[in-house]
Amino acid sequence: MAPHVIVSAIVSGLATALVVVLAVRYDEPRTARNFAVAGAAVLALVATLAVTSNTLVRPCLDDPARDCEYNDGVPSMALLVGVYVIACCVRAWFVYSER
Repeated sequence: MAPHVIVSAIVSGLATALVVVLAVRYDEPRTARNFAVAGAAVLALVATLAVTSNTLVRPCLDDPARDCEYNDGVPSMALLVGVYVIACCVRAWFVYSER
């Protein structure tokens, strides 16, 4: 599995855990379920982008003797995970402030 998919899973998993813990403790379980489903959907989209994206192998800019791989799907993966993490943090803030 590609490193960017593993990092995406760790980051979105931690954000989901934050919302789930706070929602179970201070809010209704529906919030926890909704964000868990959304987290799984984000990971499915990231995995789909990882499989379908193009990986270019070109000489590195700093050392032309080496080959570097450039994946064109990584920025969109980072955007998806970033938006999800921000949504989780905002929801966790509201759940905790309305306890």
